[in-house]
Amino acid sequence: MTDRPTRPRCGNDPRAQLTDGDRQAVAGFRAYLAARAALRARITATLARQADADVQRVTALYERWVKAGPPPLGVPIARWWDARLAELHDAILPPTDQTEEQ
Repeated sequence: MTDRPTRPRCGNDPRAQLTDGDRQAVAGFRAYLAARAALRARITATLARQADADVQRVTALYERWVKAGPPPLGVPIARWWDARLAELHDAILPPTDQTEEQ
């Protein structure tokens, strides 16, 4: 008999040897993680571009509002404010082409 205790293979055991199947599984998982990292980078870049476009549209709207000044006399404030809110909404969420019928 041997004096070596038999233990299950464990990744924490420095004496454990990886089989070819283990190496293939590790390589496959590393490739999966690299693909996910690339996808995350593309999504982040796209979101950053969209956010930058949103900020530019809102900044342009702000500059237009400053140039226009206060509401003209005789115009109800509620109507003037509603128009400004509609402009702000369109600047933040530009209208999409909704040609498809549901």
